Amino acid sequence: MAFKITPVVDRQKQYASAVWDFFVDGGTTAVIPKTTTSLPLGAIIVDLTIENVRTVVSGGTPTLKIKVGSNEIAAAAVWADYKVLNNAVNPTPTPKKITDDDRVINFLFSDTTTAGSVAATIGYFLPADYMDLDNGQIT
Repeated sequence: MAFKITPVVDRQKQYASAVWDFFVDGGTTAVIPKTTTSLPLGAIIVDLTIENVRTVVSGGTPTLKIKVGSNEIAAAAVWADYKVLNNAVNPTPTPKKITDDDRVINFLFSDTTTAGSVAATIGYFLPADYMDLDNGQIT
C-alpha cells in the first residue's frame, strides 16, 4: 500500500499593530489612529494584545473595543481592566477571517477620553490559499 506524503507548510503568525494617542488622535469615541496598520484580505485573526502605554483618562466607566474595519475583534472590556500603566493584557479575540475591504485597525471607546495612549497588536495567519505550496512561499 502506497501513501502520499503531503508537505506541511509552516505558516508563521504575523502581526499588525496600531497606537492610539490622545495628543495625536484626539479623544473622540471612535478613532482610526494616525499610527495604524491594514491587515491583508483574508487574514485569520488569532491573537490580541492591548498595552496601556500612558494612563487613559475618561469620564464614567468606559469600555474599549478593538476593531478591524467593522469587525469587532474582542468583546468590549471595561477600561479598568486595562488601566494599569505599562501593563499588557491578552483578551481572547474572536477568531475571524477578514473579508471586508476595510481592514484598518481602529479603536472604539464608549466615552470621550481626555488623555492617554493605548497600543493594540493583532496576531494573524494568512489563509492557505495565500501560500504557494510548491515552494512554501507567500504569494
